[in-house]
Amino acid sequence: MATNATFYTDSNGREMLKRVLNQRPTYKTQLEEPIAGNYYPVSTRIMLKDDKSHFSIITDRSQGGTSLRDGEMELMLHRRMLHDDAFGVDEALNEQAFGRGLVARGTHYLTGGSSDSQAAERRLVQEHVLAAWTFFTPTTLSLAEWQAAYYMEFSGLKTALPDNVQILTLEPWKGTSFLLRLEHILEKDDDEDATEPVVVNLQEIFQPFTIREVRETTLGANQWLEDVSRLVWKKEDNQVDNHETASKSPLQDVPVVSLTPMAIKTFIVEVSFQV
Repeated sequence: MATNATFYTDSNGREMLKRVLNQRPTYKTQLEEPIAGNYYPVSTRIMLKDDKSHFSIITDRSQGGTSLRDGEMELMLHRRMLHDDAFGVDEALNEQAFGRGLVARGTHYLTGGSSDSQAAERRLVQEHVLAAWTFFTPTTLSLAEWQAAYYMEFSGLKTALPDNVQILTLEPWKGTSFLLRLEHILEKDDDEDATEPVVVNLQEIFQPFTIREVRETTLGANQWLEDVSRLVWKKEDNQVDNHETASKSPLQDVPVVSLTPMAIKTFIVEVSFQV
């Protein structure tokens, strides 16, 4: 692949950041350590692409990654040295367990395709890297007895969410209210259709309860969105220009949410449970 000394790594599992060998986006640099200086954190994905295609490695844990030559990628699965690296700890990085060096075990997923569609990689990250937990419980019941006594499958959704939207948070808040976060998992360049906003009607999603009131908050849910007033700074002299007040108001009778690529929206929803 003709990658022109360029590769991409994810930022905490979200946006893909462009990396150029031996360069920084905001200042000129002269690297004294050309290998270490070109390694970047890889939370879930590292990618190469050219005009025709792209190739990605999806990791199941954070690792270091780089592309030191065009068309090549490498990942540091585990960092272990038998000599001091002269960076202040004055000892070798040689962690051991039961008298042997620690071993890193994990899974990598190799994917590729045309350069104009990367939605499949995003969904693979959601399905495998951020997979749901599995819990086990001891029991003396047989499978038939368990199936007769308990539900074997349950979904809290009436209908499936759009492929590019996921529920990031749904947890009890105060009284009969819940904290809800919805996330658009695609970037605008991941897919041709991903640039269009996705509309979600909250009233049509959940099965166990009915939403009575919705109010949008900041991302951290510590302030109503309509109360936010942010400072706007002039870049030239770093002086306060004015206050920017959010003009959005709480959602009204029809709780319809519009999500643009990579957007995360947070809500406090007041609910009433089905009897």
